[in-house]
Amino acid sequence: MPRVRAGSYRSALNYRRCSSFTYQAVCSQACPDNYKGDCSQSVGRQAGAELAAATLLHYPTFMRIAFDLDDTLIPSVYDFPTEQPPRLLLGRLLANVPLRLGTTRLLRTLTGPGHELWIYTTSYRSPFQVRQLFNIPGIRICGVVNGDIHSRSVRQGCSKYPPAFGIDLLVDDSPGVMMEAERLGFRAILIRPDDENWVQAVLEAVES
Repeated sequence: MPRVRAGSYRSALNYRRCSSFTYQAVCSQACPDNYKGDCSQSVGRQAGAELAAATLLHYPTFMRIAFDLDDTLIPSVYDFPTEQPPRLLLGRLLANVPLRLGTTRLLRTLTGPGHELWIYTTSYRSPFQVRQLFNIPGIRICGVVNGDIHSRSVRQGCSKYPPAFGIDLLVDDSPGVMMEAERLGFRAILIRPDDENWVQAVLEAVES
């Protein structure tokens, strides 16, 4: 089940960085008398963050959702319909890998309620490179786990282990990862490259 990551100063600050609009809405409820759009300016940084964290306990729950990259959000071995490339040349240079059709709409839908978006890939792309893929359409990626970070952080002898990074749901195209999820007890959803209804499948998994 989704859970609220609130109750600490660090949690509140992390939540604010990843979902500033939602966080500010919470701040306005937590400290309405002095609210100026930033709790750090109204009632003090730590006090404001703690107030917001406490208020988040009553705010709609959110999840940390991680997506695989290759053949899930971007084509690699398999081809699937992709989104239109950026119109500006600079955008095309920065985001030189096309996103799967529906990716932008899905990720924006998920960030609306305050869900955190992560990328969990076995590739060795740097976190900077990964984030560049999503910066052009304006999607904030809160965390990136690549092959190097995984190998230094996980000792379970598996290709992916989302609980090590506080990830609630993993979206992946690999049947092998689904077997690991069943064996190790983490939550994952299989999205095949040829699934035309993949966006709806992810949304239903998040809601369930």
